[in-house]
Amino acid sequence: MTQNSAVTLLAVTEVTTGPQRRAVWTLMSVPSQTHHAHHLRFGEVRLVNGNSSCSGRVEVFHSGQWGTVCDDAWGLVDAQVVCRQLGCGRVFSAPTNARFGQGNGPIWLDEVTCTGNESKLSECQHRGFGSHNCAHSEDAGVVYSVPSFGFLLAASSVRLVNGENRCSGRVEIFNDGQWGTVCDDSWDLNDAKVVCRQLGCGSARSALQSAAFGQGSGPIWLDDVYCFGNEPSITDCRHNGVPSFGFLLAASSVRLVNGENRCSGRVEIFNDGQWGTVCDDSWDLNDAKVVCRQLGCGSARSALQNAAFGQGIGPIWLDDVYCFGNEPSITDCRHKGLGVHNCGHNEDASIICEGKFYVRLVNGNSSCSGRVEVFHSGQWGTVCDDAWGLVDAQVVCRQLGCGRVFSAPTNARFGQGNGPIWLDEVTCTGNESKLSECQHRGFGSHDCGHYEDADSVPSFGFLLAASSVRLVNGQNRCSGRVEIFNDGQWGTVCDDSWDLNDANVVCRQLGCGSARSALQSAAFGQGSGPIWLDDVYCFGNEPSITDCRHNGLGVHDCRHNEDASIICEVGNSTAVEGEVRLVNGNSSCSGRVEIFHSGQWGTVCDDAWGLVDAQVVCRQLGCGRVFSAPTNARFGQGNGPIWLDEVTCTGNESKLSECQHRGFGSHNCAHSEDAGVVCEAVEGEVRLVNGNSSCSGRVEIFHSGQWGTVCDDAWGLVDAQVVCRQLGCVTCTGNESKLSECQHRGFGSHNCAHSEDADSVPSFGFLLAASSVRLVNGENRCSGRVEVFNDGQWGTVCDDSWDLNDAKVVCRQLGCGSARSALQNAAFGQGSGPIWLDDVYCFGNEPSITDCRHNGLGVHNCGHNEDASIICEGKFYAFFRKLFSFVALIYHLNITLLCSTWSQMQNTFLSVQPGINSTVFPTTPRPQNFTTTHVTANISTTTPVGNSTAVEGEVRLVNGNSSCSGRVEIFHSGQWGTVCDDAWGLVDAQVVCRQLGCGRVFSAPTNARFGQGNGPIWLDEVTCTGNESKLSECQHRGFGSHNCAHSEDAGVVCEGKYEHVGLKRVKSNFVRVCIWDNTELR
Repeated sequence: MTQNSAVTLLAVTEVTTGPQRRAVWTLMSVPSQTHHAHHLRFGEVRLVNGNSSCSGRVEVFHSGQWGTVCDDAWGLVDAQVVCRQLGCGRVFSAPTNARFGQGNGPIWLDEVTCTGNESKLSECQHRGFGSHNCAHSEDAGVVYSVPSFGFLLAASSVRLVNGENRCSGRVEIFNDGQWGTVCDDSWDLNDAKVVCRQLGCGSARSALQSAAFGQGSGPIWLDDVYCFGNEPSITDCRHNGVPSFGFLLAASSVRLVNGENRCSGRVEIFNDGQWGTVCDDSWDLNDAKVVCRQLGCGSARSALQNAAFGQGIGPIWLDDVYCFGNEPSITDCRHKGLGVHNCGHNEDASIICEGKFYVRLVNGNSSCSGRVEVFHSGQWGTVCDDAWGLVDAQVVCRQLGCGRVFSAPTNARFGQGNGPIWLDEVTCTGNESKLSECQHRGFGSHDCGHYEDADSVPSFGFLLAASSVRLVNGQNRCSGRVEIFNDGQWGTVCDDSWDLNDANVVCRQLGCGSARSALQSAAFGQGSGPIWLDDVYCFGNEPSITDCRHNGLGVHDCRHNEDASIICEVGNSTAVEGEVRLVNGNSSCSGRVEIFHSGQWGTVCDDAWGLVDAQVVCRQLGCGRVFSAPTNARFGQGNGPIWLDEVTCTGNESKLSECQHRGFGSHNCAHSEDAGVVCEAVEGEVRLVNGNSSCSGRVEIFHSGQWGTVCDDAWGLVDAQVVCRQLGCVTCTGNESKLSECQHRGFGSHNCAHSEDADSVPSFGFLLAASSVRLVNGENRCSGRVEVFNDGQWGTVCDDSWDLNDAKVVCRQLGCGSARSALQNAAFGQGSGPIWLDDVYCFGNEPSITDCRHNGLGVHNCGHNEDASIICEGKFYAFFRKLFSFVALIYHLNITLLCSTWSQMQNTFLSVQPGINSTVFPTTPRPQNFTTTHVTANISTTTPVGNSTAVEGEVRLVNGNSSCSGRVEIFHSGQWGTVCDDAWGLVDAQVVCRQLGCGRVFSAPTNARFGQGNGPIWLDEVTCTGNESKLSECQHRGFGSHNCAHSEDAGVVCEGKYEHVGLKRVKSNFVRVCIWDNTELR
């Protein structure tokens, strides 16, 4: 793009005329202001006139130019969204009144109101671009938090010293007023990942030891750091402890004073070198929750006011704190600003958390064994052993941080306690974080004596996780008949409902990797002795087989000819099984591939070796993306065993051993075939050239310092969609984040000429969401033969490789819950017309069935006797949906528009037959020679029909102008009732919008804006955190408990539902877009 080029924009505005709205579509040609203007996108933000790129006056890019943001209603939550969008970490302040100087040009935004969850500022609510009542003297600003401000947030408590830039160097952390280093004992890439992410520096490339960037001075704060890699900060990882306990991150900036323990007391935070209190104005349980979680003290029990734990001294740092409850720290909540308040210390806020250590083990030989006692009502008491078992004892071990359980002794094995018996008939699922969360008869309710006191012994010595399970009669320790240890003896597991999920748990418990097979019918011979488990049902993520659902230890209806068995990938007792390394390269990220197995390193044969396999190695080593996959011992021949051959990876594996292969040690290779890997630095940028916008044109990719093209051999929609995603042009399908991640022949390897250069046009799909799929001939709208809409007609899906993952996608796409069955052989009758999809392969998380892998639309080798069908769980949703507008968009040398009114569309294009599974989208007549460039669409609304199949907790919006606006009503005890507007706000309304699938909230009207309801007022004082999936999950006074009249009925206006869009090539220079929209056009 040159300096004189222009950007063509399609804009829509809304004009109200009487009871109708007109959508006015216009074309604008905006001159490009800079040579690199094509890099700027709608909604981009920048900070101007600050002392870094992370502070300054907020400016947003819109309609081809930068403009400012007015400070009306501007606050920390809004500023945090800017910080997130810019990758600047947490916000420190949100200055107003043009603190960073007055801008010039347009004022784009005013009255910005963010919830805090938005990814960019333009997603927040505002008056509309260019609508304001401000001057540049009110320009809003942002300041990102830095260490000198005292809070030690995010990156502020960690730094890298002596490196070439801020993202490399010696790791140092700030504690107790000074910087110190981290010892390199057990230091690895997982630890480095946490620091890199904490500093906003992306992924870790290397974890270096032996003072690679020079020796530090002062204290060494951390040693034996052990991270999983997903921790928010390095101090959240396991380590030996920090002298004086400091205040590193999280807990570092907050403490509780004058309480009975560290989890109760007056709340104080550290800022600018000193501790200060928090004012209790609007202080509530949500605020207390954040502090309790920040301190690792569990849930909040009380949020106290009026200096309940005594008055503090010094500054009052926070006032009018407002938390949703899910913030990482108290300073991330909304507040008036540090030191801004109108309080005295008689208003100091306090809390009481549940605490972490309200259970203990007494009379054992360590703090991790003994009689179980819990603290309640101010005193310790015991637990009766009725129904006490390993699952219950495991919860105690977890709560105390004592690892896995070894046994659950009964009959006061560790001596009889005294005092109250607090719990009886404890029944845990195994997922609880503490014993008090398990089911029981109630505190103090029991029929026991102290001779029945329960005990717990955690796993010691060699009997850790695997201590209670073993595999017998297999070829190695990772295959065989499953046996578990209970009550002093080994016993088997019955194979009723035994499957891979169950096998996965056992394999992981034994350190044997993933499960390959879940075998039945005593595949490894019949066992003897008791059958301990039957009807085992695991989700696959449980820590041990006994944590899964089952009938109870020893409860079964089986014989030993039904003993369950498994085969795992193959494991080894060493900690480095499956580790990979690259040898003889010029860095740790290139070289010959070697993998550690059975105590020694071995090579990988290059048979079938390719870029996808090499990418898994790069990912496992933290070396970024793959550059090449050399073969024929490019990095020299190895010695020792050749462990792997015919490796076939999907690209999603986290380590090489998870890929398919012939088996460890099984090969037909010599070391002259040793495989290699070269991982690349960040490259692979793409661009589109010679199109009519930055989002269409010839695909070019940057490699080895120059741009080159992509051959169109095998080029298709999935490949093009990856390009779209990489460029941020449209919602796309392919799973890769950029084009260079896709499989190809290798850079520079082709048999093409430039006449085959690939192109890409932003994929507008074909009727995304539910509009492009339906279920036919089923008992309801959530079961039947699967049909998809393409090229103007419905067609079926072939059942080749059809499975539950595929069915899941369709069920979710239709809003029908989870999939129950994936049926083949035209289970709901044979369809007619085209077969649109074949060989569908879904992972289960795709947004629509057409986003899954398939052969291509219309490409198949099937007959209608193979039509695929599904049965979903189903939900009670209204079937009929309104269509409010139809727009046909024609490109022919320039852009022309045609908009049809609802009545025209109803008469000409749409046919709806009565009954389920009857929606038809007929072929749209092809528009000819349109020349209009400014067309309006009249849009009217009707009131939706109510749903008589309501279920408990269902909500609806009544008397609005669409199904996504109106008076809120909730179904309870067989009838509909209203919600009182006491405390009603945007967060509560957002939950309703989410529950109805109506997008984001627009407003939360009160005072019966949509008319007074009748019947019961079901809810009052509703307080949602914003994370609830339905309104009944929010806090409230209780159904039917209120002090309201119907004049206070609450309302909601949501943005609405959008179901779009189709694009296809009509002629070589024609493009048609058809948009179906079932809400008001905004």
